[in-house]
Amino acid sequence: MRHPSILRPPKGLTSGRLRSSRSLALLLVTALLGLFPADFAAAQQRRPTQPARPKRSPAPPADEADTPPSPPVRQARNSVSGGGRSAAEGDDLSRYLNGPLAKLVAYCQESKTELDQIDDYTAIFVRKEMVKRRLVQQKMEMKVRRKPFSVYFHFLSPDEAGREVIYIDGANRNQLLVHEVGLKALAGTLSLPLNDPRVLAESRHPITSVGIHNIIKVAFENFPKDASDENVQVKKYPSAKLNDVECVAFVIRHPDPLPGLPYHETHLYFDSATKIPIHVKRFDWPRRAGEKPVLLEEYTYERMRVNVGLKNIDFDPRNPRYQFPR
Repeated sequence: MRHPSILRPPKGLTSGRLRSSRSLALLLVTALLGLFPADFAAAQQRRPTQPARPKRSPAPPADEADTPPSPPVRQARNSVSGGGRSAAEGDDLSRYLNGPLAKLVAYCQESKTELDQIDDYTAIFVRKEMVKRRLVQQKMEMKVRRKPFSVYFHFLSPDEAGREVIYIDGANRNQLLVHEVGLKALAGTLSLPLNDPRVLAESRHPITSVGIHNIIKVAFENFPKDASDENVQVKKYPSAKLNDVECVAFVIRHPDPLPGLPYHETHLYFDSATKIPIHVKRFDWPRRAGEKPVLLEEYTYERMRVNVGLKNIDFDPRNPRYQFPR
């Protein structure tokens, strides 16, 4: 065996020293080959390669899986404006496309696609809420802008007729600007925190939870909780009607008040033509056996107009059409 790189003598060596060097080199090579197996020596001369990774079989589609996905772990009850990561914010909804929630989840995904195209809207907003065992009913004109999240209310219900409220995310110290009516108007424009007792006396949730986009957001947040109940019942009503609007409606029902379930029943109505959610109603479990479920909250959006091009002036108390004190 010849190893030119090892046996080539440096310049200036005599022939005797050359023969001596060759003999020594041959002895070293022979010794090395005797210590290591031939296949190992050959392997050392080859460039090492990474072992091939085993090929993974593609996962079967959800409808071909041998076993259904495991239900998610129960979660504690959260407020409507909850800050946890919701399905709408990145969770994989495919886990719910089998089982009782399948049609509802698929329809809500389609609705969200439509909502993503809406930057602002106006509507007549009707809300009913059980606040400290008292049913509060209010009706108002509303304007909503998505970015920055902005709301204007002009109340129409008799007890508050004429009241105006403005909220802009990131402005006015993140407080409500409120113009009252009657004797309360003498106080001028009020700046109220979102959790001010005067605000919470009339509403179960802060103003940041209002709007059609939040209807879907809450639905997505509740999917893991709904799916955790193996007895959950979901019914679809493709030919429902709300006032004069043709709707697709869903009713989600939990027979038993298990830990982590926020509602006994939820009724969702979508405009059939636009797939926009226009009505939601949520119930608590009956207080006693044989009694009807307790209405917790109900929100309806009427005469809606979308992408009307709302401007900053629409959320400014200096708007000449508003009655905020000058």
